[in-house]
Amino acid sequence: MTFVLMSDLAGYLAAAVDADVAPGSRIDIGWDRPVSMHQIADIAGRLLGERISVRSIPAGLLRTAGKVLGPAVPLARDMSAMIDWFQTGKYVADTTRQQEVFGPPPTADDAVARFLSSLGHTVRK
Repeated sequence: MTFVLMSDLAGYLAAAVDADVAPGSRIDIGWDRPVSMHQIADIAGRLLGERISVRSIPAGLLRTAGKVLGPAVPLARDMSAMIDWFQTGKYVADTTRQQEVFGPPPTADDAVARFLSSLGHTVRK
């Protein structure tokens, strides 16, 4: 998937006000490349000097919960649909326009390092 830090997204939104773009233009926002949660864990582990493992709830279980709980808990149905969409592999931004308007997208390593720092962790150089 293509990730983006909320603080970066806020900065791009503010910069878009003065950007030379046509009204209604679309600019995909993201990092320099799509990454998996396992890759983020690997980057974070390297930056922190420790091993980080990823655990997930099986998509089938989420899908079933969405169907069973859907009428009573609409959020469960929405979460199930979101997971299904993520698994299509279509959640990848084309950052070409982002680079043209705002400069190079952040690297995954830089973004993860900034995120970890924002949480108070000491990041290894």
